[in-house]
Amino acid sequence: MAEKTPPKKYVRADEFFESPVPSDIAEVVREQVLRERKEAILDLATVREQEKWSLLANKIVGAEGA
Repeated sequence: MAEKTPPKKYVRADEFFESPVPSDIAEVVREQVLRERKEAILDLATVREQEKWSLLANKIVGAEGA
C-alpha cells in the first residue's frame, strides 16, 4: 500500500524567505559602523558641509568681482 503524503502547508512569502538559522549580521554591522564613527578623526558630514559652503563662497566672491 502507498504511503500517505503529509498535507500541504501554505506559507506567506516572508515566511518562505526567512532563514532557518538565526543571524546577528545586522547587529554586528551596526556595532562596526558605530565603532568606525567613534574612531574617525573628522566627521565626514561636517567636511561635506564645509566643502559646499566653500564652493558657494567662492562663487559669490567671483560674482562680485565680475
